Amino acid sequence: MSKRHPLAERWWSRLRPASRGERVNKRRVDQFFEKVAAALGSQRQASGLLGLAFKANTDDIRFAPSLEVVRRLIAERRASTGV
Repeated sequence: MSKRHPLAERWWSRLRPASRGERVNKRRVDQFFEKVAAALGSQRQASGLLGLAFKANTDDIRFAPSLEVVRRLIAERRASTGV
């Protein structure tokens, strides 16, 4: 195994935890999607979504993981959009 340059090692050690965190976050989105999809069944259902923001007391949903769940539900035709 080759040894990394000390500068590269310093940057790599900072990036690894973020990568692990991203994998954990993605897995949680996948798990939540599976639960919602199982609850909805195979047919398209009318559903309401509350609490899309991922921080308490905010309405900022720009990077909310819940949006990925909504996109996947629509893509698999388990949900539709409406106002």
